[in-house]
Amino acid sequence: MIIKLNKNNVSDLEDYLLHNMNNTIEILRAYEKTGIVNNSANKDSGDYYAYMVEGKIEGILLFTNNKQLFLSYNNKNMLKKFDLLKLIKEYRPIRISGSKEEVHALYLTMNRVFKDATIKNYHYMVLDEPKSFDKKDYIIMAKPSDVMEELIFFLEVEKSFKRSHMTINKMKDKIKNNIYILYKKNEIYAQGFIENNVSEFYQIGGIYTSKNHRNKGCAGDVLEYLIDYIQSEDKKALLAVMAENHAAIKLYEKYGFKNLVEFMVIE
Repeated sequence: MIIKLNKNNVSDLEDYLLHNMNNTIEILRAYEKTGIVNNSANKDSGDYYAYMVEGKIEGILLFTNNKQLFLSYNNKNMLKKFDLLKLIKEYRPIRISGSKEEVHALYLTMNRVFKDATIKNYHYMVLDEPKSFDKKDYIIMAKPSDVMEELIFFLEVEKSFKRSHMTINKMKDKIKNNIYILYKKNEIYAQGFIENNVSEFYQIGGIYTSKNHRNKGCAGDVLEYLIDYIQSEDKKALLAVMAENHAAIKLYEKYGFKNLVEFMVIE
C-alpha cells in the first residue's frame, strides 16, 4: 500500500531516513530544507509518499515541485504496486534519482515507461578522516563583485556544467548565499563551493578549473580549503561525482574520499 504522507507522519519518516541515511541523501536534504508539507512556491519541496507494510514504512517517494522523483525502498515489492505506476504517470518526473541498485530495478520493471530515457551513474563520496592543510593566500572567498570582473570565467563554468546561463544577479546571489571559494591570482584559475548541508555532511560542489590553468594543482588547493572549512564546522565532507569522471575520482581519492553509495539517474 502506498500512501501520501502528512505532518502526522513526521516521526515515521524521520525514523526511516535515519536508518537509511546513505540511500536517502537527496530525500533527507529536501526534508531538512522544506519539511514534509509541500510548499508549492519552493522547487525543492514536494509530495512525500510511503510504501507501507504492516504499518511500517518500507519505501519513500518524493515528487518535487521541479518534477524530480527521489526514491528509496527496502522492499522490492513496492515496484510491483500499480499505485507506483499511477503516481509516476500523474507527476511525470523528468528526473528520477536514488541508489543505483534501486533505480536500476525500477528501470527494469518499467522499461516501457523509460524507453527513451538517458541513464547516468554517479558516486557520493565522503571524507571520514581528519585532514589539515596549509593556508594559501591566493585561495579567497568570492564576492558578488567578482561576477562582473570575471564574467568570462563564470560563463565558462556554467557551460562546462551544461547548465543554462544564469542571470548576473543570480550568479551574484549564488556567491552571496554560499561558501564560495576562488583560486585567484591575476585572474581566477579555479573555483568550488559548499552547495548543501545534509545531516552531518556538508556537500562540496562546483569544483572547476579554467581551461588555461589545468594540471597545476588548482582544484586540489580549492578542495583543501573547503575540507578545512567543513571540518572546522565539525561536519564531514561529501561530494557527488559522475562515474565516468575518472580524473576527478582520482583527485578525491588522493585526499582520502571514499565511495559512500552509488546513485543512478533516469532522465
